[in-house]
Amino acid sequence: MSTDWTPTLWSECFEEMLDEELDSSDQWAFHFNYGLTETLTKEERRREWRVYSPLFQCGKCFKTWRSARVVVVFRYRLQNKTARGTVLMRPLGQACRRCREEFELPGFSQNEVEEALLGLFGKIRKNCYGERRRRRRRRRRTRMMMRRKRMGQRRCR
Repeated sequence: MSTDWTPTLWSECFEEMLDEELDSSDQWAFHFNYGLTETLTKEERRREWRVYSPLFQCGKCFKTWRSARVVVVFRYRLQNKTARGTVLMRPLGQACRRCREEFELPGFSQNEVEEALLGLFGKIRKNCYGERRRRRRRRRRTRMMMRRKRMGQRRCR
């Protein structure tokens, strides 16, 4: 796991993966919001915001978890009237309970960014476009392999 927080890596990967992963004519925007919380208010739920938090893995002991102590929080919604979607992201600092490492902002490799965004796109397809889960897993694995083959193993950026 990288130790540097690099927002541009997230934005660039999102833009590169967007058309292939969502296969929609809707326009999506990706923004950072360092004030997001992990819970939605009633008003946010009414306005159809959703929350997705990817799995975290400690770089030292490799312990994994998904909980209230997530590394990043995504909020997303699709406004059907305007055919525009919005994704908001916030990095959250944390420390591994097993290692007791210092609290810091997360760093991600390109592969980890891609995996988190694939999970996000899967949630968007399911919750905004009604895609079923079983089909998504198969498509996800196939798309990832085909994309890496086309790019000559080069990852986004």
